Amino acid sequence: MGLKFDFHTQVTLAVLYAFWMPAGSAYNVDAVLEVMIDGLRAEIDERERAVDDAFAGRGDDARPGNPS
Repeated sequence: MGLKFDFHTQVTLAVLYAFWMPAGSAYNVDAVLEVMIDGLRAEIDERERAVDDAFAGRGDDARPGNPS
C-alpha cells in the first residue's frame, strides 16, 4: 500500500517547499523578513526621535534609560 496524498496535503507540501527554497519563489521569506526588519528599524528610529524631542533641553540626566 503506497502513500496517498489528497489535494490539501499536496498544496501544503507545495507551500512548505516554496518556503524552503532560498530564492525565486512566490513565498520568498528573505524578502518578507527584510521588509519587516526595515519597518521595525524605522519604528525604533521614530520612537527614539520622539523621546529625544520630549526631553530636549532638559539635559541627559532627565532622559529615560540613562544609565547614570
